[in-house]
Amino acid sequence: MSPVRRGGTRSSRWAVAAAAVLAVVALTAGVLPADATTSAGPVSGTGSARLECNPASEPIPSGPPDPHSPCDENVDPPASSYHPATVHLAAARPFIPLDDYTAAPAGDPVAVEFRQYVNRAVAGHPDWGYSPADAVVQFARSGKQKYLTSAIADVDKQVTRAARAIAQGREPEIAGDSYLEVGPDIEALALTYDWGYSRLTSKQRTRWLRYGNQAVANVWSNRTASWGGRPAGSSEWSGWAINNPGNNYNFSFIQATELWALATKRTDWIEFLQESKFPLITDYYEQLTGGGSREGTGYGTAQTRLWANARTWADATGEHLTAVEDHAHASVDYWIHATVPTLDYYAPFGDLSRESVPNLYDYQENLVREAAMAAPGTPAADRALWWIGHNSVPDDMANSFNLRGALLRPVGTPTKPTALVYDAPGVGQLFARTSWQPDATWLAMIAGPFDESHAHMEQGAFTLYGGDWQAVTSNIWSHSGIQGGGQSDDDAGTGISSIVRFDRPSGPVPQESSTSTMSATPTSGGVAIHADLSAAYAGSEGRVTGWVRDLDFSDGDLVVTDTCTVGAGVTPVWQLHVPTQPTDHGNGTVTAGGLTLSFDPAYGVDLVRMKDVSDDFIKGWRIELTNPAACGFEVAIAVA
Repeated sequence: MSPVRRGGTRSSRWAVAAAAVLAVVALTAGVLPADATTSAGPVSGTGSARLECNPASEPIPSGPPDPHSPCDENVDPPASSYHPATVHLAAARPFIPLDDYTAAPAGDPVAVEFRQYVNRAVAGHPDWGYSPADAVVQFARSGKQKYLTSAIADVDKQVTRAARAIAQGREPEIAGDSYLEVGPDIEALALTYDWGYSRLTSKQRTRWLRYGNQAVANVWSNRTASWGGRPAGSSEWSGWAINNPGNNYNFSFIQATELWALATKRTDWIEFLQESKFPLITDYYEQLTGGGSREGTGYGTAQTRLWANARTWADATGEHLTAVEDHAHASVDYWIHATVPTLDYYAPFGDLSRESVPNLYDYQENLVREAAMAAPGTPAADRALWWIGHNSVPDDMANSFNLRGALLRPVGTPTKPTALVYDAPGVGQLFARTSWQPDATWLAMIAGPFDESHAHMEQGAFTLYGGDWQAVTSNIWSHSGIQGGGQSDDDAGTGISSIVRFDRPSGPVPQESSTSTMSATPTSGGVAIHADLSAAYAGSEGRVTGWVRDLDFSDGDLVVTDTCTVGAGVTPVWQLHVPTQPTDHGNGTVTAGGLTLSFDPAYGVDLVRMKDVSDDFIKGWRIELTNPAACGFEVAIAVA
């Protein structure tokens, strides 16, 4: 992702104060490595052309990046409604509160499971996914020193492993996969440093500080990143998502920075967040009305961390990131409606790399639980608690490493939802159902922004569920779970969703980054949806110049009407993806599972087995219709 710098430079308050703050903190708290420098890098000058980045001429990063440096790739924040609030930290440690995790009584089944889970780790037999942060939480719950002792020992091992790797000329694990896990790793470090500060030796504090400082500084100074005092830029990395608040990597970066700023009480990092990152976050989430994620529903579950970041920050500082909290509030209903009537699957949008079939899992339950924490005592929280109590996820989680999230206790009274249609325009997704009974018919539709790497070429696609999947992206029947993003030669692209595919001799015309539009009108039996998908093909060089799709969802049945305009040599193909082998009965009728399709008998029909398209697919079929008379289709779909 190529960063784009907006005009001007970031806040003069940070630019002027940065070096002074760093120097004071270094002298008084031993925060910076002994060889760190606070000198400013080259300044391009406001309004002038920026100098070319030369990492070798820059200081080793030890704090927030210098906004005057040509190597700083953090964008200037946009104008937004965010205004920094005065931060009020606790008078004494711990500065990072854990009260939200202590609300569940000791006898609560989840609390019992969590205690046993941590005890196994303390005894030397940790479950997969265990973190020393879990032991700190159990210490906060119980006051028993053995948990803090265990956390300190485990974090010290993390720091020692990192130091060994650095001494061998390698980067530590925390830098792996473009710093994806920097959030959880720094969480363990920061919580243990904060809560166990009085029990750390002077040597441990120095080592931990040097490690944490370098990790967080490297995240935001990607061009000059360094480990072990080696020259600036010796550990340069891409800077992926440092300017994208909608990306799951960014949630991890913010988590690490917030927690480290709080644990070390570093004013410079607090100011960096307030001056550079919180305005960017606010601007983004103010536009994401209706909740959800543009990364899709698979990667969208990472927003648990986004909302937890805002909750922890508010609890620790008194400052509320309102746009994030509002987004969390809206996402309660997004996820409730994105769940199928049997409450065991969710809408499959975008990459599904963890598990191709979108089974409801601990992640989604903790996601809704965390979202409800942002809306205490509201009708949304009431609906969240109903959903949590009735979905297919076990109350004590399927896997123990998710128990900490299950300790949260949103405030509300479980109440069954009543709305049958939910529109999330910020992500361009809409859900409708015939009732809240398990035997209801459910529809999902996508038409909106297509601007994330984990999103798919599925603009205009719909999904139908009635007792089981009736029409659904073939991606859920793939081994990889990432069919549809166009990221590889083996990717079927637009061929995996229920859309109109536009074929040319060299292959399907791909969808490109764009923003389609969609509107919905309630009807007596359901909802009428109108979507203009033309923008998804605006860059096709005239191959596709227009595509409009109308859906009439009424009493569980669906009528799909498409009109389009294409250039020479392009063949429109109407496609519906189904899990079972379809049957062509002739005379404009095809059946598949519980579906009956009716259409003009003049349409051509082809039934394609997805395993023949790619060996990545386990099963699934594609019903293809072609219209010899025009670029347009009308298909009635009855759900049994």
